[in-house]
Amino acid sequence: MSFEVHKGEILGFYGLVGSGRTELVRTMLNIDKCDGGEVLLWGKPVKIDSFKTALHKYKIGYVTLYYIVQ
Repeated sequence: MSFEVHKGEILGFYGLVGSGRTELVRTMLNIDKCDGGEVLLWGKPVKIDSFKTALHKYKIGYVTLYYIVQ
């Protein structure tokens, strides 16, 4: 999967339960392990070894949102 985010933008993933959106983000942030792939920032590979590194060093975060329609 590939996407591009510009300064000041926020990227969100939307989809049905089971579509893989949560797994994608958790893997990208090294919360869950994966077999391959890389994360590029500004065109260069980065090593995200923990969620803390992602948040503090690269300003990448993970927020879940549940909205219940009544």
